[in-house]
Amino acid sequence: MRCNDVRRVLVVAAERLSKLVDWEERATCILFGDGAGAVMLEWRDEAEAGAGGADGTAGAAGAAGAAGADAPGILSSYMENTDDVDRTFWCDSAFASREVPFAADGTTAAGTSTTDAPRLAAADAESDPYMRMAGQAVFKFATSAMIRCTEEALTRAGLTTDDVTLFTPHQANERIIRYAAKKMGLPMERFQVIIDHVGNVSGASALIALNEALCEGKLQPGDIACMTAFGGGLTAGSCVIRI
Repeated sequence: MRCNDVRRVLVVAAERLSKLVDWEERATCILFGDGAGAVMLEWRDEAEAGAGGADGTAGAAGAAGAAGADAPGILSSYMENTDDVDRTFWCDSAFASREVPFAADGTTAAGTSTTDAPRLAAADAESDPYMRMAGQAVFKFATSAMIRCTEEALTRAGLTTDDVTLFTPHQANERIIRYAAKKMGLPMERFQVIIDHVGNVSGASALIALNEALCEGKLQPGDIACMTAFGGGLTAGSCVIRI
């Protein structure tokens, strides 16, 4: 549903995690890198999606059938954010004093905490400018969040994993992707993996993976792609897109 006059949106994700890691803590610093990705989204209403081109041929989306039924764009999205009271993935300078913007069910108004636990105020925390994480706890959160957010976003779009041509997930490490794929009963061929040559560039990785899949011809007009990402906060989300 269109709610304003915005027609084109440039979505950009960039990370400069090299400034947030402690280079003396080798267990963490070697896992993160800097990177950026971008994708252009354009609104097309049903009339445009079903209309023919200037040369009289069917439009890219309209060729599939009823006007707008197969129009490209975002089909659904889902996001969740919960208090990281156990300090699973934390950066005092970035997260400590901020309010949780939305609840796990996506309905809580901005500024409302999703737990009854007291928030850790920046003034109460030790002065630590670096990002810290508990590896095993992050793995557990990431795998469950990837599955949960993917399934919820697909449900909201009226789709299942069988309808998805390719998954382009956050690339924290390949073990997380493989574990989630196994739990969902999907082969790794359905996932675009870039961490082996790009590394962990956090929030930028899902967009970079989507771009590589498009450049490699793995996604064609009409195909369904699903992007899922997670990060500090703890935050996770998924987006279903028709190419």
